[in-house]
Amino acid sequence: MTYVVASTFPKAPPKPVYTFVDNTKLDLLLTETQDDGGSKILAYYLYINEGFDGTAYHKVSTYDGDSMVFTINVGDVFDSMTVTAGLTYTIKFVA
Repeated sequence: MTYVVASTFPKAPPKPVYTFVDNTKLDLLLTETQDDGGSKILAYYLYINEGFDGTAYHKVSTYDGDSMVFTINVGDVFDSMTVTAGLTYTIKFVA
């Protein structure tokens, strides 16, 4: 007989840290979760909102799912949303 230990959901990774911001780009420092729930994390995902509270989030399609540093530039397009200078964006980082 073989037993398999069930894993749980991983803990959320820490929030992204903004290491540099100006009117052309946003540099992020990302940190892996400290608790993978017993199963290897295969990829991480970045999401960005539309620059206003309460707006929809869009997957940052250019993020590779593995790097722990990432830059979002003004003019980047995610889904149909274009990053624009002067707005306040919220970034989510999830396992």
